[in-house]
Amino acid sequence: MKRICVLFFIFIAGCSTFKGRALTYMGSAFVLGGVTGASSAPKNENENVHGLLWGSTAALIVGTGILLITDEKRDVKDRDYKIRELEMKLSEFQENSKTISQNGESSFFESKLPKEYSHLVKPGKWKLYKIDEWKKNNEGEFVHQDRLLEIEPAEINL
Repeated sequence: MKRICVLFFIFIAGCSTFKGRALTYMGSAFVLGGVTGASSAPKNENENVHGLLWGSTAALIVGTGILLITDEKRDVKDRDYKIRELEMKLSEFQENSKTISQNGESSFFESKLPKEYSHLVKPGKWKLYKIDEWKKNNEGEFVHQDRLLEIEPAEINL
């Protein structure tokens, strides 16, 4: 009996997939049920038949329990949700890591635009960000970027 228990735990430890675990549990239940059924058979009946009956019943119960208790699709959805959540946090962190180094407005005039014409012209703007990003250039090549310049051109509204 001790040997069967040791084999049972070895089988359980060796399987990592859902199908492998389910089959291992069912096989172990069949063996344990078979041993229990054969040892508990009445003296005037066949021990092998009792072992098969108890083993198959135990395997059926364990297999049904595994299917009802564990849901592989739900586990995959949970993992996908966690991955998406981590990707969103990473992208937020990368966006928030941009710090403004300088910003300003471009102007074609040395002095400010008179108020009477301010509704006709929208001056351009620029922002310079300090960033720290690596971009993939080609296979095996990466480029480090440390500045980002955003330019909003001037517009004339007529």
